[in-house]
Amino acid sequence: MAITNEALELLDSLLNDVSLDDVSADSQGFSELPDGYYLTEVETADLTASKSSGFPMVSFRLSIVEDGVKVGFEEDDPTFKQIKKSKGRKVFKHFVLKDTTAIKRFASDMLKFIDENGESILPKEAFMNSETLVDALDILVGMRIYIQLDTTEKDDGSKSQWTNLISWTRVTELGLPQ
Repeated sequence: MAITNEALELLDSLLNDVSLDDVSADSQGFSELPDGYYLTEVETADLTASKSSGFPMVSFRLSIVEDGVKVGFEEDDPTFKQIKKSKGRKVFKHFVLKDTTAIKRFASDMLKFIDENGESILPKEAFMNSETLVDALDILVGMRIYIQLDTTEKDDGSKSQWTNLISWTRVTELGLPQ
């Protein structure tokens, strides 16, 4: 499909308006989300294979449905600070299923998806074989869950950001909006 003159005019306008002063070959195309809690919705949940190891892997694409929240504590009472401009951002979570420990950790996180009665929407039988697992992943699309992003710094100065699914019990304990 050929590009239209209108599209070229829009591109020229955008190129004219953008400042590349802070862009280099080492720049990332997006900024990391700050540490905090984010209410997300499952956009996709797929069983694939890890490109690096070949092990089975479940990959989630989550969409943030509300601006995130940074939680602090003053005299054991939680304080909340909104993380602006986070709504609509995407978060990716991968579970590499390389051994029984990884499968138990994955199943534990999947059981955090609950219905309006507080019951897990997935039965433990969903984790019996690959066919039932794929069906279970389809059920999770459109479901909401809180995640916590937490960054740790290593001794060498490098950083790792962890994405943890949060149980609704913990959400209630923290006083996060539901």
